[in-house]
Amino acid sequence: MKKKFTILETLVLIVVAIGAILAVFPFYWMFSSATRPSADVLGIPPRIDIGAALLSNIQTLIDKGFIRSIWNSTFIAAIDTIGTLLVSSMAGFALTQYRFKGREFIFVMFLVTLIIPPQVTIVPLFQLMAGQNPFGINLLGTPWAIILPALSSSFAIFFMRQAFQKYPTELTDAARVDGANDWIVYWKIALPTIRPSLAALSIFVFLGQWNSFFFPLIMNGNNTDGRTLPLAISSLIGENEIDYGALIAGTAISVLPVLIFFLFAQRLFVSGALSGSVKG
Repeated sequence: MKKKFTILETLVLIVVAIGAILAVFPFYWMFSSATRPSADVLGIPPRIDIGAALLSNIQTLIDKGFIRSIWNSTFIAAIDTIGTLLVSSMAGFALTQYRFKGREFIFVMFLVTLIIPPQVTIVPLFQLMAGQNPFGINLLGTPWAIILPALSSSFAIFFMRQAFQKYPTELTDAARVDGANDWIVYWKIALPTIRPSLAALSIFVFLGQWNSFFFPLIMNGNNTDGRTLPLAISSLIGENEIDYGALIAGTAISVLPVLIFFLFAQRLFVSGALSGSVKG
């Protein structure tokens, strides 16, 4: 039997449908504009049909070295996400599961660093990556100059510490009674239990690194082969003219991996890893 909608429910559905259209339309306009030449993008009245200049816009991006930039952004974002999850989860596990002198003080110091603007630390980080470090290695112009400073994220450590505070200590106690060492408890028991938190943090870290512009601009220097995608997109803006078709095509290409990654990681939000882990 078909359900009959009330007037209120019908109005709500109409409002939701309008909201969905308004939310999706900018993405449609972006992808449709990527298929048109630059002269048609800013035409009056605006056009929302699909054009025939997609291949020429993509060829322009290839000529500008976008394939290399896509690889650079993918490599940096992926390594930074994996490394940050590993470092921050270890720190969060230690700050909640181990009792040692100064534990709360260390955590407070992490919180204090959250109020420091990133621009304040750019100079000392630049000097460290330029060779003023204990090893004397100059990493400027390499992906590691962008990746290494981002691994010790205070926000990520705070996020993981809060996640492990909800982790049932009964699982750790039971594993240790069975003879499991700390690494097994961390890797095979604790991490799978907080998968939703790991998925949420991975989205934050990946998006932050993928869209980062200022820090890669400083650390990359004049190395055009090491440009990330945001830097490559900014290079399409010339002093005298702007190729809007190629610019929007590059922006659309940069958005696609983010959408795919979000849709993939979103499934882990509802996995309910903590559900039923402790039975009472």
